[in-house]
Amino acid sequence: MRSTRIFAPAAAVLFIVAAFVLLAGAAAARVTTSGDHHCRRHDDCKNAVATTTTTTTAATTATATTATETTKKTKTTKTTKTTKTTKGSNNASTPTTLSGSITLVDKPFVCSGPVHLASVTVTIRNVSDDAVLLRGGCTGTIGKLTVVQYHGDGIKVGAATNLAINGGSVRCYGHDAGKHQDGVQVLGGTNVTFDNFDVGCYSANNSQVWINNGNGSGPGGTPTNVVFRGGRFQGYFNHGQYGPGGAYGVAIVDSVGSGVVNATICPNAHPVHALYVAGSAKSPVTTGTKVVASC
Repeated sequence: MRSTRIFAPAAAVLFIVAAFVLLAGAAAARVTTSGDHHCRRHDDCKNAVATTTTTTTAATTATATTATETTKKTKTTKTTKTTKTTKGSNNASTPTTLSGSITLVDKPFVCSGPVHLASVTVTIRNVSDDAVLLRGGCTGTIGKLTVVQYHGDGIKVGAATNLAINGGSVRCYGHDAGKHQDGVQVLGGTNVTFDNFDVGCYSANNSQVWINNGNGSGPGGTPTNVVFRGGRFQGYFNHGQYGPGGAYGVAIVDSVGSGVVNATICPNAHPVHALYVAGSAKSPVTTGTKVVASC
């Protein structure tokens, strides 16, 4: 009976110890399993974070690079445009259009730019010079052009373009020794018109109007569409008081579409050359022009 009493508590203790051991083992197993599972999840998460970080970093770098390149390109474009604009503004020059009226004595009128002139009057008495020079760049209109000449040519047409002279006159009363004098000497020009012009270059030893390619003797080239519309061309004045006014009245030589229309040509020292058209003239213009017996 006594042994039974002793065995019962001991068995209870053993049972408790065994139960404790079993519980402790299960807890350890749970901890290990939970720890392993947590580590696996952590590694996965770590790898995922690392991947995400790498991707994000790469994307950021790419974005930064693209932004840098875009910025550089934008700046370059702006600089180029600014430079071009600056160069354009520095190099661009708009010629000033000459306007009003001009009167010159013993000084030639030289036209080499745009004009919108009411009148030009030139008198050459005491200097050896041509009176009017219509050069390259000369363009626009001159309302009235009046020339009085004692030494050289009245008007010399060079490389003028798109120029309209709406009226005027040339008078020549003398020329320098050896001078080849013309009232109007056309050695070039394109689309130049003289309306109702009165040419009386009485001292001329060549022509009232001479139209010819000036490459060999001055700037201009081949006169193209240089036309005298209306007007009068006379070598004699007051029944021979002045004259004979040259070998030609109007001479149309190496040129294109140039000449005189609806004009009157008075007799000169060589009537056969009152209106002379050379074989080198291409599409010469003479429509409505009359050569009269007297003026």
